[in-house]
Amino acid sequence: MNPSNPLDILVDSTLESLKQVIPQSFTAKTVLTSPADAAGQVSIEILGDIEGILLIKEEGNVFKHLAEGMFGMILEGDMLQSFIGEFGNMVAGQLATNVSQKGFRMDITPPHAEGRPELMDRLHCGTLPVELANGGELHFSFFLKTEAA
Repeated sequence: MNPSNPLDILVDSTLESLKQVIPQSFTAKTVLTSPADAAGQVSIEILGDIEGILLIKEEGNVFKHLAEGMFGMILEGDMLQSFIGEFGNMVAGQLATNVSQKGFRMDITPPHAEGRPELMDRLHCGTLPVELANGGELHFSFFLKTEAA
């Protein structure tokens, strides 16, 4: 099955995922046409009827604050990096479930914290900025295969 507008499906399903994963309220902003530039990041490849890469970046110390809110303790160093990967895995896993419930096949790969050179082979389709109630923003950038965009 080939989705007519994969970006809309991914944005809607990502917002559904965040409602299930993040233990605080958030506000989604308008989808941007350029990817965000930020320090902390995690990327997950998405496979199936919609193929590409989901890149999640933080603005500020969002991952650190999320970890504290979810686990009741401050994480740093390797533990924080592990949490960032697991957070990406939780969001992308729920995203795949939500997309599948809409009738599309989707699978994900394990998360990567470092840069992804294969982003160059993808077309950036949009970035969804999400402002968290406790402060800071997460940016969800979608890089899809050219033929799927």
